[in-house]
Amino acid sequence: MKTHLALMALFLLSLPAYSQDAELEMLGIPSGQKSYPPMQGSDLFQGTQDQAQKFYSSGGITYADVMPLEGFGFVKLYHPRNRGYGSFDLVEILKDAAAKLQTAFPSRDRVMIGDMSAEHGGYISGHASHQNGLDADVAFIRLNQTEQDPQDTRGFEESFVKHGKMTQNFDFTRNWAFAKILIATGRVQRIFVNAVVKKAFCAWAKATDELQTERETLKRLRVISGHTDHFHVRITCPHNSLSCKPQEDMSEDTGC
Repeated sequence: MKTHLALMALFLLSLPAYSQDAELEMLGIPSGQKSYPPMQGSDLFQGTQDQAQKFYSSGGITYADVMPLEGFGFVKLYHPRNRGYGSFDLVEILKDAAAKLQTAFPSRDRVMIGDMSAEHGGYISGHASHQNGLDADVAFIRLNQTEQDPQDTRGFEESFVKHGKMTQNFDFTRNWAFAKILIATGRVQRIFVNAVVKKAFCAWAKATDELQTERETLKRLRVISGHTDHFHVRITCPHNSLSCKPQEDMSEDTGC
């Protein structure tokens, strides 16, 4: 057993530019905090109104719900932008995931939620999507447990990829847990991240022996350019949004 742990520690220390503290903490994560089983029920986080209209890149929202400026485990950023609208489903999924993360890993900082949609949806500057209440940007979680000023509209203030490697302040334990919590709802179709971030998550899953048990999470972590500072979360069409056009699902390939 000691030999196994020693080999695991050596493997973790060989990973490029990760936080050593987070890597060593990983060895002591209780098994109950490593896996979040899928929730059951087709009505989970299902709103009763017809909200999401058409496609994520050419749509709108009716009767939009609004993300509270703060709550247990989360804070909404960019207050002056007024881009905190979404479907009931998206708002509730984000609130629930943030609360679960804070409960599992109590910390000084909260999940920081950036742009969602405008009040009636449609195009917003800086985004090709975010048009029908299904998309939200969420800052990657920091190891130093700090938050940025929610009034600052200049964007996420910290990139976690430098010179093709992850920075020391990327909290692998909580970012990985947050991704798993989101996917476990059965309602998050895609989470877009940078290619370097995806590769790092694959290495983390390998180190925690989760390459097979978390295939669903890994396959839904999709590579996209940019996105070195945040998750881009996209949920499936709400059941009662009759004109919502779903995005095609992806293959079973985890991309690892």
